[in-house]
Amino acid sequence: IKLAEERKNLRRDVAKRAAEYQTRDDEMRTEAEQAVARARDMQAKLSAARQDRQKVEGKLREQLQQLQTEWQSEREGNVQSQEVVEGWGRMHEELLLLRSEGAVAEA
Repeated sequence: IKLAEERKNLRRDVAKRAAEYQTRDDEMRTEAEQAVARARDMQAKLSAARQDRQKVEGKLREQLQQLQTEWQSEREGNVQSQEVVEGWGRMHEELLLLRSEGAVAEA
């Protein structure tokens, strides 16, 4: 009778442990599935962020190119203005020289 009772208790303990292991296995499987879902969600967010960054970088490159073009145009305009000012300065000096020569000739 004791042996039968021990077997019964042993079977009950084994069944109890098996149920506990099964429950733990189910919990771990659920946790793993949730982790995979979170990882996929995070990967999608990272991909979207990467695409957004690439769009912004493209826009910034375009703006930089426009600014460089504008700067180059301004620089060329400044060079031309400087040339005009220098030309005016030379003409003014020649005029003053001619006036002084004319004044000397009149005297």
